[in-house]
Amino acid sequence: MKGHTNFIWDFTISPDGQYLASGSGDSTIRLWDLNQQRCIHIFEGHTNWVRALSFSPDSKLLASGGNDSTIRLWDVQERACLHVLTGLVKWTRFVAFSPDGKLLASGSNDCTIRLWDLQRQKCLYSLKGHTNFVRSAAFSPDGKSLVSVSVDSTIRLWDIHQQKCLHVFTEENHWIRFVAFSPDGRLIAHGSGASMIRLWDIRQN
Repeated sequence: MKGHTNFIWDFTISPDGQYLASGSGDSTIRLWDLNQQRCIHIFEGHTNWVRALSFSPDSKLLASGGNDSTIRLWDVQERACLHVLTGLVKWTRFVAFSPDGKLLASGSNDCTIRLWDLQRQKCLYSLKGHTNFVRSAAFSPDGKSLVSVSVDSTIRLWDIHQQKCLHVFTEENHWIRFVAFSPDGRLIAHGSGASMIRLWDIRQN
């Protein structure tokens, strides 16, 4: 499927399996119909590279972030921008919806993770502890915890209600790029520059 005119930085598939969204260095987001295998809409509004995308659990919203220091929320069916979240000072590296779709987590080059209340369209608080930019994060299946990974070679497990770090796992001398929870919330998997995938049992920590 072709259409972008610059590097593709991120893509994501909607939970209902109907759409794929792709973000690019051409500052656009393309929405693709997976059954028809064609682009059905181009979201425009970002003024720089689009680096991060995430669909809401019900597939109705799409969140996007990138180099223009904004996060945008798009209505997938209406093909419209609903909200623009501002206040960011650095590039956005990832966005992730909570399992209930009420919160959005974002990470950036300022080494923090921000938690956004989507109903009020405001930042609730920032989680601080990483010492380099935050590359990725994922909510636990119950929505009570968040795991984040960073170029500082650490994986941090957070209690999002108490707003504190519960544990720090270390991957010595390697950038950590991606992270995910197992469906039962007991394991964390991450991939890094060490050319391997590691699994951590959070019940043992």
